[in-house]
Order: sequence, then C-alpha cells, then structure tokens
Amino acid sequence: MIAHPSLNGMASGTGTSGSTAWNNSVRSRLYFTSAKKLDDDDEADIRELKVMKSNYGPAGEIVRLRWQRGVFVPEGGPGMFERVAAEAAVDQAYLDCLDATQGSGRHVGPYPGKAYAPAIFEKMAQAKRYRAKALAAAQERLFNAGRIKVQKVGPPSKALDRIFRKGLL
Repeated sequence: MIAHPSLNGMASGTGTSGSTAWNNSVRSRLYFTSAKKLDDDDEADIRELKVMKSNYGPAGEIVRLRWQRGVFVPEGGPGMFERVAAEAAVDQAYLDCLDATQGSGRHVGPYPGKAYAPAIFEKMAQAKRYRAKALAAAQERLFNAGRIKVQKVGPPSKALDRIFRKGLL
C-alpha cells in the first residue's frame, strides 16, 4: 500500500496523513524522503528510506539511497538486509551445533565455563568457522526470539542450566 503524507506529516517527519487507521492495520511502514545533506553530499540524487514501524524488526533504521542508472542503490556499508541475512546464517549455524550436541547426548550451557555453548560450538564443523563472539550474539538473538530456552538438568541438589531448542524438550 502506498500513501502520501500530509503537509503536517512531512513537516513533523512522521510521514503520517490524516487518519491513523491505515497505519495501525499494517505490520510495517517505510518513509521515503529526500535526504538531509551531509558535508560530503553535493548532489540532489540522495534519498532516505526510514523504517517508521516494524512489528518484526527494529524501527528507526535509515537506508541512504543514490539514484544510479534508473534505480536507487544503497550507499555505504552493509544495510539492514545484509545484516539480517548474515545474522540468520550465524543463528542457523548455532542451531545446527545445538542439534548436533543434543543428538550425541551432550548438553551445553548459557554461561561462560566448561559447558559454555559458544565456546564449544566454535570448535565444531557445524559452526562454519564462526567465532565464539558471533555465536554468543546468535545465542542472545535466539533467546530473545524464543527459539531456545534454558532448562535445569539433573537432580535438584546438582541441577545445571542447559540450553534446548524450544519445543524439543
């Protein structure tokens, strides 16, 4: 759905127009505007695509675009889409390692120590050479997304926190 912002929506930078019912009915909303000039910008072909609302991702992300040969091309380093794809690859490697350890009857934990999952996974082929730091970040994303969880294993007097895939307990 495409909508044009009102004068008030353009002046305030929110990109809204009149009723908010359409804004509340969509899962995400992007706002495409002329870019604010930076010191090194001398051309008028720069635009900004700003994430104003996102139910499944971060709001506030701004992607700077430059008009080149009939299309808008992202400027600068990796944008949101590249980052999401890279994070998804690390997340999948983490889950593959978790499946492999659990399939062999081993358990890993969420805290630094002998059973720390990212440190153990870093040495596994399923980790695809991702370092422990990247796997630790994946672990946090997976916890936040509810895809993995911690469960106590062992007798109550010696119970240890171990990581499991949600739904595979």
